[in-house]
Amino acid sequence: MRIPASDPRYTSMGTYKSEISYKGGVQTYDDFLDRESLQKVLNIFNNDTVWSFTGTSNESSELDTRFWAAQDLENLDLFKDLWSSVQKNCGLNNYELTRCYANGQTGGMSGSPHTDDGDLTALFYPSDWKHFLGGHLYFVKDNHIAHMVEYIQNRLVLFPANLEHYSGAPISIYPDIRVSVAFKLKKK
Repeated sequence: MRIPASDPRYTSMGTYKSEISYKGGVQTYDDFLDRESLQKVLNIFNNDTVWSFTGTSNESSELDTRFWAAQDLENLDLFKDLWSSVQKNCGLNNYELTRCYANGQTGGMSGSPHTDDGDLTALFYPSDWKHFLGGHLYFVKDNHIAHMVEYIQNRLVLFPANLEHYSGAPISIYPDIRVSVAFKLKKK
């Protein structure tokens, strides 16, 4: 479905930009990539050799949350192109990419609340997903969930890096991996 340019949720990519009431400045962009580009991203993560069991939300947390990670994606042309799309379509020309990696969570692997380095974080969700599988993004304030962003395939989530957040685990019987690609951004 094409969105009319007069719709306030219209983005230059012709996708919906959701209206978020959370005061933290969270923005979402759905249907971010065309199908061919999305499939190229998925193909990278279908290769077992990109994954290592080295991911963590916060090494100083009281919980030792570990999950799969694919590091140094900023060196791959596909993710350089994806960053260019994020920069152009989200109006981020005054930001530079400091690093790009992917987190992979299997059933029961929840993150723990943390803040990110840098100024802004962009998360991209490539996995085919259903809401009941869990794995949503939670923003925390005063030890309570202040806002939740549903994991939806081909969604980009943009938020200030200083917002406390974590990714919930997929349900325990989920047989695959929930992937999120993180772009850590610093203002120029």
